[in-house]
Amino acid sequence: MTDPATPVAPAAQTPVAVPQSFAERLFELRKGAGWSRQQLADRAGVSQGMINKLERGQSSPTIEMVGKLSAAFGMTVSEIVAQPAATELRVARQATRSTFFDTKTRLSRETVSPDGANTGMDVTKVVLPPRAEAQFPAEAYTFISQLIWVLDGELTMLCGAETEILGAGDCMSLGPPSAVTFRNATDRYATYVVIVRRH
Repeated sequence: MTDPATPVAPAAQTPVAVPQSFAERLFELRKGAGWSRQQLADRAGVSQGMINKLERGQSSPTIEMVGKLSAAFGMTVSEIVAQPAATELRVARQATRSTFFDTKTRLSRETVSPDGANTGMDVTKVVLPPRAEAQFPAEAYTFISQLIWVLDGELTMLCGAETEILGAGDCMSLGPPSAVTFRNATDRYATYVVIVRRH
């Protein structure tokens, strides 16, 4: 029998490495915006050297890095991580969903909503390991509304000066744009759903 205090990752959330296509995706987005690497670095608040490494596939982005990049492009995290769908897809099969794994925090992020459905919304399932946290800049929230629904475990939300501790079943609406930290202060995995709607 497993010790109740022993952290166990949910079976359905086996981490998957970031696909190599992220490098190409970032390069195409930057070129499409007409920005140099330095311009993207300035907008995202990271170094030009890091942008260079990401585009060359020499470094995998952390979830916090993806958050900064998504803010720079005015995109959701799901949009920047996933390859754009060639056609509208109404059904997202579990076997083919995009999964992001942060090697630093071991956070696992699975895109649940169909790519290219043009609903203005995306739904993501996240598993945050024990004693881990992920931070996102206020700029990542200027063009979206967001709900956080905890499925299992406990999640501490730091939104600007506000702190909320959410348990299983709790759902929180994020307020005006501010820096946000998702923190798991426990010894068990926290599983939650992020529901995003564009303004």
